[in-house]
Amino acid sequence: MVAAAASSCMLVGRRTFRENEARPNEELPAGDYVELTVIDDGPGMTPEVRERILEPFFTTKPQGKGTGLGLSVVHGIIHGHEGAMTVDSAPGKGAPFRMFLPVAAAGSDLEKKASNIAKIERGRGQKLLVVDDEPLVRSTVCQILEHLGYEVTVKEDPMATLGELESSSKHFDLILTDLSMPGMNGTESARSAWAIRSEIPIILMTGHLRELEPREYCEMGFREVLQKPITVPMLSQAVAAVFPSAAG
Repeated sequence: MVAAAASSCMLVGRRTFRENEARPNEELPAGDYVELTVIDDGPGMTPEVRERILEPFFTTKPQGKGTGLGLSVVHGIIHGHEGAMTVDSAPGKGAPFRMFLPVAAAGSDLEKKASNIAKIERGRGQKLLVVDDEPLVRSTVCQILEHLGYEVTVKEDPMATLGELESSSKHFDLILTDLSMPGMNGTESARSAWAIRSEIPIILMTGHLRELEPREYCEMGFREVLQKPITVPMLSQAVAAVFPSAAG
């Protein structure tokens, strides 16, 4: 993410793109859109930074001062709703972001698609352990799971996870762990966790798959591989699938 802005403003309006009119994204169909514009007067971005802002975990912050994820999440949400996002920034000129989301007319394919959104599965107090070194991911996943009815413990250090599992006073029904973490990655953490409790189910979360395909991670023993940005339906269904008899 870019450095914090001094101040910002937000504008909302409606925009119609005709068939022969230039559009923000060549894949964006002609039609009616809601246009949300967020403009800040911060330091702006160089072309090199602007080209990378949508990469998961790309950041201009110094090492140890946090990692980026916000714009990648926003872009994923907009893309999932068949919209587009643009940014036109230069050093010393701030950063205006424009987001375009299609208007769903009554009876349209978009409205039907929205009405068929995957069912949100809820839990019944199962105890979950979430392990991720990125604060934004930890807090977001935790809030979603607690809203869905689970009891959640969060850890940023995989070694702390092993300590929780070894404690006789702790019991967890499921672990959700990030793949890329300093010191011990998600696969190493999972192997150590299974050495302590061989039966505990583990879901892997990742911003980008590296050496292996999702199928190969599942063959290693993971119940599911969730690709970030993680949506509420995606997370609810993956977790509920571990407890099929308790889902509802």
